[in-house]
Amino acid sequence: MVEGDTFYYSKKFKEALVCFEKALEIEPKNALCWKDKALTLSHLDKVNDAEICFEKALEIEPKNVEIWQQKANFFLGLNDFLSTIDCLNRLLEVDPTYVNAWCTKGIVFLSSKKYKDALNCLDEALKIEPNHLRALKTKTTVLCRMMDFDSAKTYVDKILTIDPNNEDMQEIIEFITDTQNSSYQDNSQFEESEKKSDFNYYEILGASRNDTQEEIKQKYKDLSLKFHPDKAKSALSEDIMKQVNEAFVVLGDIGKRRQYDSELD
Repeated sequence: MVEGDTFYYSKKFKEALVCFEKALEIEPKNALCWKDKALTLSHLDKVNDAEICFEKALEIEPKNVEIWQQKANFFLGLNDFLSTIDCLNRLLEVDPTYVNAWCTKGIVFLSSKKYKDALNCLDEALKIEPNHLRALKTKTTVLCRMMDFDSAKTYVDKILTIDPNNEDMQEIIEFITDTQNSSYQDNSQFEESEKKSDFNYYEILGASRNDTQEEIKQKYKDLSLKFHPDKAKSALSEDIMKQVNEAFVVLGDIGKRRQYDSELD
């Protein structure tokens, strides 16, 4: 297994796979070896085989939290959020104080735009380990997505107290500053849509169902001036702009808007 690990961390995955297979011929009940084989297969894009190896590992050691976490990360890499959450829930049944599981759940909900759920998971992580940097960074990102900049600043300050040279925080500080200095100041409706688990395209644009197509277009332009990556160069601006564009693709087209309105009724 040691040789397999050496190849794996050198990114020589085919050689690593051969080593892990030989190790399993000698010791077929080695759960960690099955886990390592699964990870190696995932790097070789053999997804189905990797999943089978994870299952074999967990048949041998069903309460091994490390294997559950790795399997969750595997599904997260595939954007299979339901399977990721299932693995994390199984892990937390074994150990409800496993911080990385709560943190990963928070990341999944952030990716799914379920911000309240993300905050709940991250708060659980921070109850267990108040200075957990990954949880603190992810919570800061969630708060920025929700446009709660005052709270986000609090967490930025906390992160910089723990890690004064943290480069990720510079981008977030610039994003907050650029957004707050923007000429477009009416955030109230947009903030409300960000705080909900389910998005309403009208709320994202700060519009109402009574607005004309021209009014919808104008509100889209206002948000584009505020969040366009050329104006506010940050990953957060890009993410928010994607949501604005998604809303306008539907509401800016009369036919799609009518269909969307019928779904809301």
